[in-house]
Amino acid sequence: MKQIVKRIVDLAMIVLLPLLMMEILTGQKCHEWLGTAMLALFITHHILNFGWWKSFTKGKYNPSRAFGTAVDLLLLLDMAALFASGVMMSGFVFSFLHISGGMILARQLHLFASYWGFILMSAHLGLHMEQFFGLGRKLFHLSEKNAARTWVLRSLAALAAGYGVFAFFTQQIPSYLFLQTHFVMFDETKTAVVYFAETIAMMCLFAAAAHYINKLLCKFGNKQSDGRIHKAVAFVIPVLACVIVAVGLKVPAQNAPWQANSSKQSEESISNETESTAKDISQNTETSSEIVQSDLQTQPIEDGFVFIKGGSFEMGSPSDEP
Repeated sequence: MKQIVKRIVDLAMIVLLPLLMMEILTGQKCHEWLGTAMLALFITHHILNFGWWKSFTKGKYNPSRAFGTAVDLLLLLDMAALFASGVMMSGFVFSFLHISGGMILARQLHLFASYWGFILMSAHLGLHMEQFFGLGRKLFHLSEKNAARTWVLRSLAALAAGYGVFAFFTQQIPSYLFLQTHFVMFDETKTAVVYFAETIAMMCLFAAAAHYINKLLCKFGNKQSDGRIHKAVAFVIPVLACVIVAVGLKVPAQNAPWQANSSKQSEESISNETESTAKDISQNTETSSEIVQSDLQTQPIEDGFVFIKGGSFEMGSPSDEP
C-alpha cells in the first residue's frame, strides 16, 4: 500500500511541474493553489521516503550517490526558497498573513528558484528513471529486455531532448537562471499546447541528462576511491550554491561603482534641472493657455481634437509596488 501511495504522489508531482511553469496561462490564483499542492506533495514525498534521511550520513559515498545527494539537497533548499518567496507574494492563498515589504527580493528569488527548481526536479526524475521503467514494464506486462523497444524509446527521448534544447534558448531560460532578467517574457504568439510541449521537452532534456550522467558516474563508482571526498562534495555544493545566490540577489540592489562615485553630483544636477524645467514648463503653460483662450474667443478650431486643461500623473514601476 505504501508503494502505491508513493507512486501516486510522485506521478502527481510530475503532472503539476509543467503546470506550475505556465503561470502566464493558468493565472496567479490557480498558480498559487497548484504551488501549495506541490508543497504538500513534496512534504508527503519526504515523509514516505523517510528511510533516505535515516541513512543520509551512513554508508560509503561513491560518485553516483554524491551526485544524487547534491541534487536532492539543492532541490530541498530550492523548494524552501520557493515556499518562502511564494508566501510573501501571495495575493490569494496566504493573503490572510498580510505580509508587506521585501516584494522585489521575493519576486527575484521566486523567479530564480522556479527555473532552477524545474531543472532540479527534472533531474531528480531522471535519477529514478529506472524505477519508472520497471513500473511501466509491470503495468503493461512487458518483458524485461527488448532491443527494439529500447531503441525506440531512446530515439523518442533524443527527439524530445533536442526540442527541449531549442525551447530552452527560445524561452530565454538562461537569463532567468543567472538573474539577468527579473520578469518572465512570454511569447503571446505561442498557443498553450506549444508552450506545454516545450515545457515537457525541457523536462525530458534535464531528466535524460541526469540519467546518463548518473550512469557514467556509476562506472567510476566501481573503482577504489575515498568515499569521504565524495561525501564532502555532496554537502559542500549546496552550501556554495546558497552563498552564490545570497551574493547574487544583492547585486541588483547595489549601485555600480560609477554610480557610487557620482551619486551626489547626480542628485545636485537632477534637482537643478528639475527646478529649471519646472519653471520653463509653468511659463510655457501660461503662455500656451493664453494663446489657446484668445484663439477660442476669436474663432473655434474644427480639427477633431478636444482641448483638455492639463493635469499630472505618476507612472508606476515594479520597484515602487507595495
